[in-house]
Amino acid sequence: MKKKRLVCALIALNIMVAALMSACGASGTVTPRYTDDGRVIVRVSMYNSSCFSAWRAYVEENCPDVFIQWENNRNSCANVLYLAKHGDMPDIVAIRRFECDTAAQLHPYLADLSQLPVTSTFKEKYLEQFSYNGAQYWLPEPGAVDGMVANADMFADYGIALPTDMDSFLSACRVFQQHGVSPLAADCAESWSPTQFLEGFGAGVFADEGSGWIESFKDGKALSVDEPSFKKVASVLRRLSDGGALTAADMTYTAVETNEMMISGKAAVVRKTSDEKYDSSNAHRYAALPFFGSTAEDSRLCTYPVFSLAMSGGSNNRSEIGKAVQQVLTVMLSEGAQLALNSSGEGLVSYSKDVKLPVSAALDGVKDLMEQDKCFIRVLNSNSFSANAKAFSALISNNAGDDEFIDVLNSNLFKTPDKTPVAVSDIYASSLPDSNLCCDSASVAAQLLERQTGVDCAVIDIWETPTSIYRGDYTAADVGAVVLASDVYTARLTREQLNELADTCILCSTTFRSGAVEPIIEYPAAAGMTIIMQKDGTLLSADPDGMAGKTWMTCTVAISANIYNALLWQNSDVAKAFRKSDRTLRDYFTLGFKAADSLPEPEQYIIIR
Repeated sequence: MKKKRLVCALIALNIMVAALMSACGASGTVTPRYTDDGRVIVRVSMYNSSCFSAWRAYVEENCPDVFIQWENNRNSCANVLYLAKHGDMPDIVAIRRFECDTAAQLHPYLADLSQLPVTSTFKEKYLEQFSYNGAQYWLPEPGAVDGMVANADMFADYGIALPTDMDSFLSACRVFQQHGVSPLAADCAESWSPTQFLEGFGAGVFADEGSGWIESFKDGKALSVDEPSFKKVASVLRRLSDGGALTAADMTYTAVETNEMMISGKAAVVRKTSDEKYDSSNAHRYAALPFFGSTAEDSRLCTYPVFSLAMSGGSNNRSEIGKAVQQVLTVMLSEGAQLALNSSGEGLVSYSKDVKLPVSAALDGVKDLMEQDKCFIRVLNSNSFSANAKAFSALISNNAGDDEFIDVLNSNLFKTPDKTPVAVSDIYASSLPDSNLCCDSASVAAQLLERQTGVDCAVIDIWETPTSIYRGDYTAADVGAVVLASDVYTARLTREQLNELADTCILCSTTFRSGAVEPIIEYPAAAGMTIIMQKDGTLLSADPDGMAGKTWMTCTVAISANIYNALLWQNSDVAKAFRKSDRTLRDYFTLGFKAADSLPEPEQYIIIR
C-alpha cells in the first residue's frame, strides 16, 4: 500500500523532536522533563516507534497531562542497555524480542514492579519468566499465538478433517502429499521461525520435565541444554521430517513466500502469528492449529507478548515525574489498552486474571487451550534465534543425530558477548533525524562504509544505526548496539540510476507494505553525495560530491540491505546492478573505526528547498 509523499508533515514532526532534544548535554543525555505547557515528558522506548497506532492513541488519550515521547529501540535489549550505560535510560521500555540474558544486564537500571497495583492483576504463571532474584522487572502485554495456521478451505476441499494431535496431523500431511500439495510450508529462512518450531513442539516437554532447565536458562545459570528434554524434542521434529511435514526447502522459505503458497493453494499449512491478519485479502478461511502432542490434551500453544514492559529505576518514586511514569505504565497494561492491541489481528491471549480478549473465528479451534492456560511463552537469550536455526537446519536438512543436534545447540546457544576493545569515540552523534531529515549517527556509518568500500558514495537507512554514538571506549558489543549487521551491496551506476535510487529512498520512507507498521525504510543517509529535494519530497538532484552540474558518466555506489530491499520492492531495474559484499555494514563500520581509532564528524547530506 502506497501513501502520498508526506515529507512535509514528517519534517514538522522532526522539528518538534529536535526542539525536545535541544537541551541535550555533551554526553547526549536528554535533560528536559517538561513541555512548554507544563506537561511531564515521559520517554517510552518502543520496539518500533510507529507500531500499534490504536494502542498508542489510547495511552495518550488516557494520560492527557503527560507528553509521551515515543522512541525506537529496534526491538533490541542491547540497544537499551547501551543507552543505560551512557546515562540515557528511557523511562519505560517495550521489547518484543525478550532476551533473558541481556534483560538481566538491564536489571540494575530497572525498577522492581512487584508492589505496583497493576502487577497483582496478572496470572502468576505468566509472571515467572519475567522475574529475577525475587524482583518483578517486566510485565507482559497480551501474547500473540505463534504457530501453524491451516487453510481450512483446502482441508475441506480434500475432505480432510482439521488435525487434533500428532497422528492426525501426519495423516493429513500424507494425503496432501498424494495430491501434490505441500502439507506444511515453514518460513525458516526467517531467524525466529526455527525457534518457534523447536520450542513449540517441545512446549509440553519444557512445561513438564524440562521446567527446571527452563528456569535455569531464564536466570542465566544454564551452561548447556538439558539433554533428555532436547532429545525428546529432536525425536518429535525428526518424526515431522520423516513424515514430509518439515523439509530442507523450509530452511529457504521467507514469510512472503509461504504466505503466497498458502493463499495460492500450494501449501495447506504455514507458520503465522495472530497479532496480524492471516490474510488481509480474505481469500480463504483459516484455522490456527496448536503444536501437537501425542493426544489433543498434550497439545500446547506457543505464545509471546507483543511486547514486555519495564520501568526505569529512577522512575519508581513519589516525585511528579515518577508518578507520571507509573500512570503511563498502568494505562499501557489496562484492559482498554489490551483491547486496543487486540484490534488489529486475529486475536491475542491476555496474561491478566480478569481480561478475556475477543478472537476471530480462525482461533476458535484453540480457544480451549487458551482458556485452560496451556500457553507456553517462548524463552530466548541473545543467541537463541541463530543457535536454534543452526540446530534445526542440522536436524531437518542434514538428518543430524541426537548428539550432533545437542552439540550444535551447546556450541552456539551459550556464547558470551564479545567484549573485544575496538576504538575510542571522541564525538557524540544523535540517532534522531534533524529538521532536514539528516541523522548524525547514520552519517558517520555511511561515511565509514564509503571509505572502506572505496566507492564514490554510499547510502544506508538510518534505521540501521539504531542508537546514538557517545564519547568513550567501544567494545565489539557496543558497536553491535550502534550499527546493525546488515548486508551491503555495491554497483556502478549512471546519473539516471543514482537519481532513481534516491527517489526510491524518498518514496519508500512514506510507503508501507500491506499490514506493516513501519515504512519500507525510515530515511536514507548518504555519504559522498548530496540529495536535494523539495518539501513535498520531490527529488531535485542526487549527485556525488564534486559532480553537481558537471557531466559524468558513472559512479560507484554502496548501499545497505534496507536500501536494496526498497529497490526490490519497487521492482527497480537498478537493483539488478548491485552485487552483495562479503562484509556487513557493521563489519565496515568496525574496520573504519579501528583504522582511524576515531569517528568522522557528521555531515549534512540532504538539502530541502
